[in-house]
Amino acid sequence: MRDIRRMMTGFWVTAVCIVLACPVPATAQTESLDGVLTGVVLQKDKENPLEKAKVRLESVKKQDNKKKVYTSQPTNENGLYALTGIPEGRYKVIVITKSGRKLKTRSVVEIAAGKTLERDFHVKARKGFFGNCTPCGISLVLVGLLFLL
Repeated sequence: MRDIRRMMTGFWVTAVCIVLACPVPATAQTESLDGVLTGVVLQKDKENPLEKAKVRLESVKKQDNKKKVYTSQPTNENGLYALTGIPEGRYKVIVITKSGRKLKTRSVVEIAAGKTLERDFHVKARKGFFGNCTPCGISLVLVGLLFLL
């Protein structure tokens, strides 16, 4: 766990150095009204990262009769994720595994304008009747069984 924290700190130090090194025109220096959510997605044991998972935010309140949904890029090998450009508000958090399975975290986050919220999530990958097989893999097994009969 310490290694992940250390890597995450190194990631942010590098990111801040890159941002500070880039020249920005004075006209573009306006205050952002969007928030940022970052952190690590870990398996239930709270030590092993969940690689290639996506973090999805769904707005708690509907806007224009629609829920707003924001999805991160897949996590890296250390389970790191980042969501930027999130409007202020309350959001339910869902983790989507690389196989597409949605894992509810029972978490609601409050995104504040112009602020960065760091939140780690621990999820348990559920196994179905056939384990972690994809629907396509299950279909192939069933077709194979039919040929044996």
